[in-house]
Amino acid sequence: MDLKRIENVSFNQNCLIFFDIPSQSSELNLLKFFIERLIETIEFIKLKNISIHCVPIFVKEDQISKEIDVEFFQLVEKELSQYIPTKSTDSIAQTQNLKNEKQNVVLLHPKLFSFDWNSINSIQYENFVINSYKFFDYFEASKTKINKSQFCISSEIAESMELLDQLSKATLKPKVGIFGGTQIQSTIEFLDKKVKLFQTIILSGSIGITALKANGLNVGNSPYSKEEISNLFQIINKANFEECEVELPVDHIVVEKISPKSSSKISPREISNPFIAIDIGPKSIQKYEQILKKANFILFHAPVGLIELEKGRKGTLELLKIIQKNKKTSIITGNKLCDFCLENKISLKLIPDFEFILNFLNQSSGFFKN
Repeated sequence: MDLKRIENVSFNQNCLIFFDIPSQSSELNLLKFFIERLIETIEFIKLKNISIHCVPIFVKEDQISKEIDVEFFQLVEKELSQYIPTKSTDSIAQTQNLKNEKQNVVLLHPKLFSFDWNSINSIQYENFVINSYKFFDYFEASKTKINKSQFCISSEIAESMELLDQLSKATLKPKVGIFGGTQIQSTIEFLDKKVKLFQTIILSGSIGITALKANGLNVGNSPYSKEEISNLFQIINKANFEECEVELPVDHIVVEKISPKSSSKISPREISNPFIAIDIGPKSIQKYEQILKKANFILFHAPVGLIELEKGRKGTLELLKIIQKNKKTSIITGNKLCDFCLENKISLKLIPDFEFILNFLNQSSGFFKN
């Protein structure tokens, strides 16, 4: 890969840094994580006594007005202002007028935000620093030719790419993938292309319930995707063909109603009506622990339970603790899971943007190609 690391770049003039913020105001732990990574990058560069400007990468433009509100944006400014002077603007081109000022964070208002590569190309910064996973999505969507030699990646992004490079190679076997959450379609798309990377995949959460339903088991009133049953059945067959074992929950924590006040109980693999699975049960945790102890590389995407409920958090937390205790090479991905990991002070490698992982492994961005 021909992307330069920030440590190998000489900063003599002005530079612009792209950084991430989460799209949900509930992800405050993740917000602080992104800001801390940004500050580390800024501290490294500002020793050169040059002008630094930073532009946040939000979500896709058609989601901005729905997912980011003004109050959250003000919270971002407040967090950043503890470390560095901030300014707001409605155009990336306006950063050109601030280049003689030192170490400013330039924030684009989300309702006015437009990612115009022509504007970026017109700004005569010496270097552009990529401290953002979302950056690569924007680059690919823009279809604009830019001078890659002006870009470098932060230590955080570089370390993520190195880990993903290990995942893509036939080393560190056995590799285990844990897939939970409610985004069944994106997980199926990932596994359809990359199931052969793993020797074992663990399916829990909504995708695990859907897999149980695909195997003809009763899941009570637990939510599952009727539309994806056929596709998931094909994924399981594909995994078997690739000699990858598929593990499903053997028990569950269930409730009759999704409410903090609902009482819970342990259910066997088949769930009777009217119960709803909100987490994996103790036997599942024990079974998965044995698998994880033998693993040499673990990819954990999205919670295995409904972590919004106190009674639905134990399975996810226990698996994270097992991975941390055994000091396995691992990647934790998905905003919600990464935020939960930070909330519980679990020290593991986080790559919040799951789409970045898929794009990297598919080499689908021009930035990932030599």
